[in-house]
Amino acid sequence: MKKLICTLICVLLVISVCSCDKLLKKTGDGTDTNAADTKPAEAPGTEDLSNRFVYDGVSVELPEGFEVKETSGVTMATYKDYPLHADNITFVKSNDKISDYTENALRTQFENLFGKIGNYSYEKINVGGYEVVVTKLDFEYLGVAMHEAIYTCFINSTSVTVTYASVSGDFDHAFDLSAASLRIEK
Repeated sequence: MKKLICTLICVLLVISVCSCDKLLKKTGDGTDTNAADTKPAEAPGTEDLSNRFVYDGVSVELPEGFEVKETSGVTMATYKDYPLHADNITFVKSNDKISDYTENALRTQFENLFGKIGNYSYEKINVGGYEVVVTKLDFEYLGVAMHEAIYTCFINSTSVTVTYASVSGDFDHAFDLSAASLRIEK
């Protein structure tokens, strides 16, 4: 259960960084930017996926324009204009056990972290013979509305969590395609 809490805190850290970047964006001269002016020329989230990324035996197709980097010890894929688009995909490995990932335990943890949560869903799926817990939720953090889709893959004695954090909504379709491409390659 301690690893579950650590994983959730890691997710909170990434969200904090992303939401702060979203709230505090400045142009080079110190003036606030207008979010409407920061959208890429092409509508993101509509392009084909062709960039498979593997993280400790779990792979997904990254949306076009997403780049993987290490941020504060977290492996994270962000759009090329990050932080203008704070939407991201994070990858975290732990030793969590699926028995700790019950619907009620996760909901309680999210409510403790974020307070009130909006739409919430929980399901267990099978990917390549391995169990995956999928949790989706809406919440507000630091005044920024967010949607997260969290895929925790249980592989032998470890788990890998892939979290899709949508802040702008611009990548929702691409995130759905990426999540649908999830494979376990062990």
